[in-house]
Order: sequence, then structure tokens, then C-alpha cells
Amino acid sequence: MSKHMFPASRAAASTALADPDGLMLAGSQDTPPNSKNHSEGHSDKHYGRHSDRLHQLEALRETLQRLEASHRACATASGASAEAGRARPVLHLGDLDAHLPGDGLPAGVLNEITADYANRPAAYGFAFALMALAQQARSGPVVLVMSRRALRDFGHPYGHGLAQLGLDVGRLILVEAGKDEDALWAIEEALRAQGCVSMVAGAITGSVDLSEARRLNLAAQSAATPLALLRYGPGDAGPAATRWRITSAGAAKNDFGALSHPRWHASLERCRNGRPGHWLIEWNHVAHRFHLVESLAHRATVAQPQRRAAAAFPYAPPAGLRRAG
Repeated sequence: MSKHMFPASRAAASTALADPDGLMLAGSQDTPPNSKNHSEGHSDKHYGRHSDRLHQLEALRETLQRLEASHRACATASGASAEAGRARPVLHLGDLDAHLPGDGLPAGVLNEITADYANRPAAYGFAFALMALAQQARSGPVVLVMSRRALRDFGHPYGHGLAQLGLDVGRLILVEAGKDEDALWAIEEALRAQGCVSMVAGAITGSVDLSEARRLNLAAQSAATPLALLRYGPGDAGPAATRWRITSAGAAKNDFGALSHPRWHASLERCRNGRPGHWLIEWNHVAHRFHLVESLAHRATVAQPQRRAAAAFPYAPPAGLRRAG
């Protein structure tokens, strides 16, 4: 046995103990003495690669620890919000709360949004405003599940436009499904997920039957998660707690004539223990609340008698007749 064999064997054994995966090899047992520099060069190269991998693994461990800590905190917040939701499961909308049961949009149940073909983008805008409200009230991201047919005519949501509505696009998860059945399945799975979700919304072209609505309600009820479903097409109305019909309206303008706040005509066609009605609403993306446009509503109340008077007497009488009484 050569006198150089034992030190080389000890080095290889110590390396194998320190590196069981074989990522770094300092030399073999039969390394000749004259190849010492060559082996040291390979050792330095392998050691550098191993050191980089160790740094990457350590960074991944730290990332996993942060994600696990965030998930635990999110689950704790979700449990607290669920406890609060059992006492008062609503999503506050602003001025519309006075017309809704519990002073807000019911959470943990199915809420339906409908619109005809020309007003589908307006319905999407109303739904995105609801998502922005949910982001302010609850932790976690919002999930929007859309079938492929629901996106066929007007395309995908635009990030800058969503940000102008007050929606945090960093907390938005978009899911595209092939059919309405797949979209409903994805909505139910998102509602049943263990992680915290501030709101789940969907867009389909068909209708929702009683069994599908029951499954969605049971999934949303567990954590009192707000649920809104945009439904298009000629299908029958679903068994929803609230049903909104949205049509577009001219946006509000500021003092310089630029568009400032979006507006919609919102009709609450169905509401359990609430008061259905029709309003012109305005969305404030800074305050994250809906406002009733009272000035236009007051003007509409006096417009009807004026139209009747104009119809009864279409032409104004001469000035002399007016003075004579």
C-alpha cells in the first residue's frame, strides 16, 4: 500500500459522509500522487457547484417556511372571518346596504348577476367592483372562474382597467374552463379550498339547476365566502339569494370633463327578506363603496308630471293669455 493511499481514502470517506448524494468528490482512493493539483482543481469546481446548490436549497427552505407561516396566519384569519361571518355574513356595499337583508350582500350563499348581450361588459365591471370590496373586507385572493364561451365575444379582463376599478390584480386568480360544467366544478373546488379566499366569482352562459345551486351554497357556507355568478344566455333563472340585472350607464365626469367614476343601472330583481328595486349607482374606486346617484333619482321623480303636462298642453300659450290667467 502506498503512503499516499490512506490520506486519500480518509479524504474520500470524509467527503462521502459530508456529501452523501455524491455532489462533491475530492478524489478517489487510487488517485496518483502526481495528479494532486488536477484533483484539487476538480474539487474546487465541484465544491463551488455544491455550494450554489446548498444556497438554493436554503433559499427554498426559507421560502417554504414563509409560505407555511403565511398559510397558518391566513387559516387563522379565515377561521376568525368565518366566526364573524356566522354572526353577520354580509359584504357591505355602501348605499345599497339599506335595501339588502342584514345591511349588505349576503355571503355564504349564491348571488346571481345577469345582463343581456350588449351589457355583459357592464356586468363584468359590477362583479369586479364586488371583488374589490371583498379584497378590502377579507384576506386572501379573489378567484374568477370563466367558461370559454363567456369569454368568446368580449375577451379576457384587462389588468390596467381592473386596477382603475380599485381591484388588486396581485390578489386575483383567473381560471378559464372549457364548459359551464367545468366552470361550476372549479367554483365549487375554490369554495372548498382550505386556504383563505376573499371571494369566488364565476361567469357561465347557461343556467344553474337546484342541485348545482345547493352544492355551491354548501361549499360557500362553510367559510361564509362571498359568491357571485354571472349568468348569460336564455337559461332559466337560478335559485339565488339575490339576483341583479345590470345595464350600462354614462360614467360620472369631473370638473374638467374627464371620466371619473363608472355607473350602472342596477335592478335587484330578487332578494330574500330584502327590498327589490332599480337604482342608478356609482362606484367610488378610492373609497371602495357604491353610491346612489340621488340627484338623478330626484330629477326622475319630477320628470313624469312634467311629461304629462306637456302631453296635455303641447304648446305654450301666448304671453298675453298667461297674464290674463
